[in-house]
Amino acid sequence: MEKSILDLSGNRLTTLSWQLFQTLRLFELRLERNLFNCSCDIRWIQLWQEKSEANLQYQDLYCMTMDAAIITLKEMNITQCGKDPWAGHEGGQEGFLSKPAPQVQEPDVAGSYHVVEYKEVEADLPEISVSHVNLTVREGENAVITCNGSGSPLPDVDWTVAELHSINTHQTNLNWTNVHAINLTLVNVTSEDNGFLLTCIAENVVGMSNASVLLTVYYPPRILTLEEPVLHMDHCIAFAVHGNPAPTLHWLHNGQVLRETEIIRMEFYQQGEVSEGCLLFNKPTHYNNGNYTIVATNQLGSANQTIKGHFLEKPFPESTDSFVSIGDYEVSPTPPITVTHKPEEDTFGVSIAVGLAAFACVLLVVLFIMINKYGRRSKFGMKDAEHCVLVLDMLPKAPHESF
Repeated sequence: MEKSILDLSGNRLTTLSWQLFQTLRLFELRLERNLFNCSCDIRWIQLWQEKSEANLQYQDLYCMTMDAAIITLKEMNITQCGKDPWAGHEGGQEGFLSKPAPQVQEPDVAGSYHVVEYKEVEADLPEISVSHVNLTVREGENAVITCNGSGSPLPDVDWTVAELHSINTHQTNLNWTNVHAINLTLVNVTSEDNGFLLTCIAENVVGMSNASVLLTVYYPPRILTLEEPVLHMDHCIAFAVHGNPAPTLHWLHNGQVLRETEIIRMEFYQQGEVSEGCLLFNKPTHYNNGNYTIVATNQLGSANQTIKGHFLEKPFPESTDSFVSIGDYEVSPTPPITVTHKPEEDTFGVSIAVGLAAFACVLLVVLFIMINKYGRRSKFGMKDAEHCVLVLDMLPKAPHESF
């Protein structure tokens, strides 16, 4: 809202209330060429001049006393506002003195006169004080706050609680001689009032003063939202949790503590008493399917909520019985190795063939030695031996045979 200029000069104003301007942001308030009545009602204008507010310090403002004397507002001396000590006395008016207060004789009960001296007390803004600067309670508890207002004249005091959610809120007024006190009782305080600014206002004809109390409500965590996985850049299980003090968060997968890795991680941000974020999955597989539980804990309690996460179907659903679970992961066993066995009949036949061939070769070698020994040479001798060795190499070997 921008500051504004309000021109009320030359409007024959005799009085003016500060309440007309309490919601405005005034850069300048022009009040010249108005002859006000000297009274408590315009004391606020005099104070604004002294505090250089709304550029009033540069204006020549005047007021008229009961005896028609015209003086500047800066010379006006206001005392005993609202008590009218000089009413009925010549040269006086409601709380106004243009000279020091004299001693006045008043009759007592016995009819004799005694001297009463009125002390000069200037009208001013109310003074205000509160019993707490910050009020901290737990949800469901009760609390009492006191606001004291004093001044001349005695101010009206009130708490502004229009938007307070705590039920059965009520106020008690206590009036003393110079102090107006008011108690505000909060019954069954709710978490919805956490951070509420309780404001007490004291006002009289001179102006208004206020004081505020910050209400802090502690309450256990609550899960606001928990959504099924949605694919954005990564798969995200979105959540929102609130609590005061702010709760710590951790996750369970199928009832077991979930530890963050490069594949699974949690990201969230804190806004006031609400924590919002995601449990993120980077390229999850069917091993990551299952129930995911968020657990929020603070000093006042804990809360949890579970949701099912399904990312991929199992690649071999018909062979699910052969999968075993190790920790949080499913692992399939090593595929069986198939060995093809030859019939026993084939092995036996090969063994006989190899045996006969070996016998034949041995017989040929013996014959070759005998021929060489007795000097009978044959042009086929060496070739027969070579053929024997060749035949042995070419014959199939049984698995258990060794040469």
